[in-house]
Amino acid sequence: MIPRLAVFDLDGTLLDPSLTVTPRTVAALRSLADAGTTIALASGRYRSLTRTVAVMAGSSVTHSVTSNGSVIVRYDGDDLAETTIDRSEERRVGKECRSRWSPYH
Repeated sequence: MIPRLAVFDLDGTLLDPSLTVTPRTVAALRSLADAGTTIALASGRYRSLTRTVAVMAGSSVTHSVTSNGSVIVRYDGDDLAETTIDRSEERRVGKECRSRWSPYH
């Protein structure tokens, strides 16, 4: 059975220790895509870096979930979804986290 979707993390999975996508990995992704599997990347990294990896991996990568899940991109240029937190809420949550889990308490 051929999977309809294959999602890959970047660090330590798709990227080698020198942060590149090897020719062997590109060939494996191409084989999956040629068989009809949609190839996507998932990473906490920003969209721009994930896009760079998608380019290295070749045209077989069609989607990515980036920025810790807040942005979903289809590589025909469309952002499918984007969820953001407004700055004041981000600051409030950050302050709360630091007050509860600071290593310096």
